Amino acid sequence: MNIEEFREYCLSFKGVHEKMPFPNVPDKYSRDVLCFYVADK
Repeated sequence: MNIEEFREYCLSFKGVHEKMPFPNVPDKYSRDVLCFYVADK
């Protein structure tokens, strides 16, 4: 399973959405963090 397959798998569940929660931090690596939220949690 590659990263795109994993992303599609996670998004296939009901109530799941993705978000990049740290767009404005100075650390460039933290800006690239992608999180999956289930039921807004």
